[in-house]
Amino acid sequence: MDAQDLKDRIIEENKIYDVLSALGMHHIKDKGKYYSCAMPAGDNEKSTIVYKDNLFVDAYTRDIKDKYGSSDLLSLTMFLRQEYFSHSMKWICEMCGYDYYGRDYEKPSLLSFINEIYAMKTSYGLDDDDTPLKPINEKVLEYYRPLKSKMFYEDGVDYETQNLFGVGIDLCENRITFPIYDEHNILVGVKGRLNQYEILPFENKYIYLEKCNKNHILYGLNLTYEHVKKAGIVYVVESEKAVMQGWSTGIKNVVAISGKHPSSTQIKKLTYLGVDICLCLDDKADCGKDGNIDTDFYNKIANQFIDTQKVYAIIDKKNEILGHKQSPFDNLDMWDELLKMRKLIQRNG
Repeated sequence: MDAQDLKDRIIEENKIYDVLSALGMHHIKDKGKYYSCAMPAGDNEKSTIVYKDNLFVDAYTRDIKDKYGSSDLLSLTMFLRQEYFSHSMKWICEMCGYDYYGRDYEKPSLLSFINEIYAMKTSYGLDDDDTPLKPINEKVLEYYRPLKSKMFYEDGVDYETQNLFGVGIDLCENRITFPIYDEHNILVGVKGRLNQYEILPFENKYIYLEKCNKNHILYGLNLTYEHVKKAGIVYVVESEKAVMQGWSTGIKNVVAISGKHPSSTQIKKLTYLGVDICLCLDDKADCGKDGNIDTDFYNKIANQFIDTQKVYAIIDKKNEILGHKQSPFDNLDMWDELLKMRKLIQRNG
């Protein structure tokens, strides 16, 4: 369930009072078109107004605006609970008796149409699949043998990290496997890499053995979230293996977008982390054959973020550290030097 679906359902089912009460707001009064109430630790009984038709919150004594400048029931929840936005969404769902993954809710046809039009206006041309994530029974992992990968080990993923990230082997498909979890630590997919060094042109190096919408996932965030918040910066990589490579060497503030371009959902999730963002993408995805930096490649990504978001990119300016299709996390011996060459591609403010 996305944020708009959740807000639509709260309005439709008149759950505003329940959410405010669960948040500890007091002196909640129904004023017809809106509710008035006081903050949990406040004594002004009318300090906060919540409008019924759109959940807009007018908080006179607190600045509850989120990273996107929104001031609504979700941003109020984030402010009071001091949580990541999707954690706040999940809390609201649980409090209201909703399934966070939306399996118990069929959007009214009119709302569905309106949201489709809104999405067309706000997608910024990014290819973002709206297929919702679906939890998978953990028992499916019993099918994949919990064997560690020598290939991953040789690529810098130690066995302890492989165990933590659930690396296994699918003997029938001859693939190294790893589960895909969302930020709530719920299993939503399983991915497999061919367990061989040479990949032939007709072979798929990576496939999803249990399908999931990668556009809705920041891989590794279920484990790296606290490290990201503590570091004040998140390193964004392409592959899931790069997250494991970083973790093996103590660099734990890393997430993967499972591709070269972040989706609009991933951009939103990155923004809501409230930290600086550093793109650590495969070198040849952003450098031409002559080694020159393709600034348009990075600018197109940076422009999708809000203006106040600081975005960096790690670029091999000398064109001599990273090999063909290597990411910065394939050469961690040179990580410090690569960090020095990071480029600020969007300034804060």
